[in-house]
Amino acid sequence: MQAIKKAFAASLVLTALLVGCSASDEATRKTEQSADTLSIRASDTRLTTDQDTVVASVTTQSKTSTRSAIDSTIAPGLAFTVQVGAFAEPKNALRAQQVAKDHFGHYPVFNQFEASLKLYRVSIGKFESREEALELLKEVRKVLPKEYTECWINTIAK
Repeated sequence: MQAIKKAFAASLVLTALLVGCSASDEATRKTEQSADTLSIRASDTRLTTDQDTVVASVTTQSKTSTRSAIDSTIAPGLAFTVQVGAFAEPKNALRAQQVAKDHFGHYPVFNQFEASLKLYRVSIGKFESREEALELLKEVRKVLPKEYTECWINTIAK
């Protein structure tokens, strides 16, 4: 009987050790996985010279030369326009469009929905050259400085 008790106690101790070891192995494995994940995440945000070197330079170009470059590189099928705003709300776009029609009705006024940006773009005119659009831009800023505080030249399809 004594021998059975000793064998039973030994098997309990052995079982407890095995369960403890497997739990410890599982915890160690999870800790190692977490550590690996953390090191991967940390390494994702660090830049190394060998892998992420970028050569950059600064060039200066006058606005005049930039504008002439734009004139010469406009794609066929595009025209210049004066964009007076971009609006997420249709009612705001319609209001801007109506003001443009009231003051510049002798030019075509566009209200185009840009699906990728979810914006309504309101613009005036359709010009072959940037210079023509620039003249209208100056006129718009002069006539309606408060309504169109920020307007710019853009391109649209002909």
